[in-house]
Amino acid sequence: MKGQGSKFGEWQRTSMPTINATFKNFRIEFLFNVSYDHSHDEESDLVWMSGEVIEIMNAKKNKVKIRWDEKWLTEGEDPESVQVLLKSLWNQNKAGAWREHLVE
Repeated sequence: MKGQGSKFGEWQRTSMPTINATFKNFRIEFLFNVSYDHSHDEESDLVWMSGEVIEIMNAKKNKVKIRWDEKWLTEGEDPESVQVLLKSLWNQNKAGAWREHLVE
């Protein structure tokens, strides 16, 4: 899922969900800038990665812990990370954007 306009972006609610205790277990997509090193000719792509919110670390700051779906992990990579979900990046198409994961 590249970070470009798609039907999944069109299907999103217009405003971001409230981040509180009920946000735990929310299926999320987060847009990462992924770099590739092709023999010193580095390229990068925006890639939507999916996971599940497993902990609300700070609701006031929209800080959550996410467990990423296995298909996105490389060997030895930590399956969890902490992300700040910015309101300004809800359903956008740039690095750091986030939205609801609507399909499996």
